[in-house]
Amino acid sequence: GPGAGGFEAHSPFLFGLGDLGEDVVTGLPWVIHSEPVNALSIPTWAIHFSSVFEFLFAMRIIWDYAEATDNPKWKGLTWGMLPLH
Repeated sequence: GPGAGGFEAHSPFLFGLGDLGEDVVTGLPWVIHSEPVNALSIPTWAIHFSSVFEFLFAMRIIWDYAEATDNPKWKGLTWGMLPLH
C-alpha cells in the first residue's frame, strides 16, 4: 500500500545511511546468508541497545529508591516494568 511521504513499509531509513551493503555482509567469514529485507541497520541497533540499557538503569534506580526509603511498594513498580508479554 501507499506509505507516508512517498516511503513504503521497507524503504531504507535516511536512504540507507548506516546499512551495510550485501557485498560487505556476505564477505564476512561468519556470515552464511544475506540479511533479510527487514534487518535493522547499525544505527538502529545502537539505539535499541542504548534504550534497553536505559530501561534497566531506570529499573535499578527505582529498586534502590525502594530500599533507601524503606518502602518496598516501589519494588512493585520495578517488577511491573519487566517486559513479560
